[in-house]
Amino acid sequence: SRLAFGVEIEIFVKPRDNLEGTAFRACLEDHGWEDYVESNPDSQGFAESLETRSNRDAVRAAIAVALSEGGVDAWAPGFDDMPSYERWSVYNEQLSEPPAYWGIELVSRVLHSEDDWQAELDKIFDILETHCEVKTTHSCGTHVHVSPGQGQRFSDDQLRAVCKGLTYFEQPLLAILPGNRKDNKYCLSNILQPPAEFGPEFELQSAWQSIPTNSWAPVLEILQKINRGNLESIFGGLGKCSAWNFVRCLIEESSGTIECRRPPGIESAQQAKHWTGLVLGLFAESMSIDWSVEDERIKSRHDHPSVDELKEFASRGLERLGTTCNSALVNEWMAEDRSRAI
Repeated sequence: SRLAFGVEIEIFVKPRDNLEGTAFRACLEDHGWEDYVESNPDSQGFAESLETRSNRDAVRAAIAVALSEGGVDAWAPGFDDMPSYERWSVYNEQLSEPPAYWGIELVSRVLHSEDDWQAELDKIFDILETHCEVKTTHSCGTHVHVSPGQGQRFSDDQLRAVCKGLTYFEQPLLAILPGNRKDNKYCLSNILQPPAEFGPEFELQSAWQSIPTNSWAPVLEILQKINRGNLESIFGGLGKCSAWNFVRCLIEESSGTIECRRPPGIESAQQAKHWTGLVLGLFAESMSIDWSVEDERIKSRHDHPSVDELKEFASRGLERLGTTCNSALVNEWMAEDRSRAI
């Protein structure tokens, strides 16, 4: 198995105080950095001073230079620059910033499951933490985009398989999310919180909620109908408020990826590898197993799979992807998260 993927990481950074005489400090100053200017967490970019904007751009530029000099090709795009997925990008991300911190979004190059992508994430966070204090809040999220790779787009069979996997493991996937991501307006469940225009008669939601009475058979019957033409009406997910966003998958001129918007903000390479690995493993196994056999196995169930079943399923998928992937999951994080939303 092979997959192509990309990662988007929303994070807050603050240049460290002990940077005098370093190349990072020099780069900050070359781009107009002023120590006395702080971010304005209430402005959301609408009423920023020139000094604040200058500091914001200086942070992005210095991080991009540090990454590139550390062996990770990166740039800090300007406002009018077209996206480039051949290298890492450091974008401005003005969420609700803590005082003295600056919001950035790290957008990866196109990665491949056979790349040494875990070592790349290790290097990125090592460089970032060397020069900056890093922090996340409940407003931060991490997004993982997945496609079949090798320039291919998802076929109808692959879409059907992925949707079956996502639906079957919906409950344990929700269980392991932190409280702030379980009912987050930017990653609503495609099944439990479909778009309002679907109305109260959303077929998949009704069948899913009736599993204790009617088993999985009606759910699988609905999912078996999925193709590119009817995906939106059956599974939703055309927008940045859905846990699984299929917009780029269905638009021919776009990248062809399915976006997972559920993972929380992350402050370490280990967290980045874990959540990315979980998504990759779920996709790889869903696209590899024989669902005609799997449907027969699960259609008579009247309950939902456990978190341990999700862990085993994703782990098998990572093993299929090879040695570059099979150590990504952190076992102790594959457990129900009972934290409350803030």
